Amino acid sequence: MTRFLRTLSTRALAAAIAIALAACSPDGEMPGERHGENADDGGGAELDPSMLDGRTWRFERVGDEAVPDDLEITLEIAPGNETEAGRLVGLAACNRYTAEYSLDGSALKVGAPASTKRACPTPAMAAEARFLDALRSAATLTVDAQGRLVLTDADGRRSIARPEAPIDETEASD
Repeated sequence: MTRFLRTLSTRALAAAIAIALAACSPDGEMPGERHGENADDGGGAELDPSMLDGRTWRFERVGDEAVPDDLEITLEIAPGNETEAGRLVGLAACNRYTAEYSLDGSALKVGAPASTKRACPTPAMAAEARFLDALRSAATLTVDAQGRLVLTDADGRRSIARPEAPIDETEASD
């Protein structure tokens, strides 16, 4: 039930952000549209907040390195409002983390992540350190043509996440 309420809250926030961004677009284009000279560069489009609707993103690559199949690195995005900063939360291979963020178009600024302090095997701890470093240094947040979330740092290193399956309504009522 808690997961259902959290999902419902995330969906409401994402919808509100999508409406606000669509209304503020200076050139009439919807956020997330690919156009102009960068349309085919593979770099991704601006993030359409409605694409975050109730999703958990699972990383396949961090800083251009593959994430081992036995490790789970996730991201959930909770948009902010006039009085509160947005929040990034998830699992960083071993520990839960949270960080404040701001997004201006595709430009991303992430505050210092805070995480739990559980010890794990060395490969998981190394992957976690790499991910938290990539999260801290992310300069842009986009969605590529395959619908994957892409964090890119100033040096062009990319961390790529795919959306996990949405919650099944029958599962949510359990």
